[in-house]
Amino acid sequence: MDKNTRKLLGLTDKHLSFGEEWLEYRQMKGVQAQVIKATLTYRPTHRERCGLKNQGQIIKNGHHLTQAQLPVFNERLTFWS
Repeated sequence: MDKNTRKLLGLTDKHLSFGEEWLEYRQMKGVQAQVIKATLTYRPTHRERCGLKNQGQIIKNGHHLTQAQLPVFNERLTFWS
């Protein structure tokens, strides 16, 4: 996904990365929807519980799948997952 497409969709977080096949169409909520596939990655700056600063000793482990609805775009429901 290029920089202008990211701006158009409002997906400007620098930690978002998109694969080559980032857009797909699937049936959702009874209608044809567009789904933008992305991965959010970042290096933790500190531990949330104790506030310990990350100086290379904190390793991000695991992942969490989520899906969010974006505003209607091109007259279609739009999600990112």
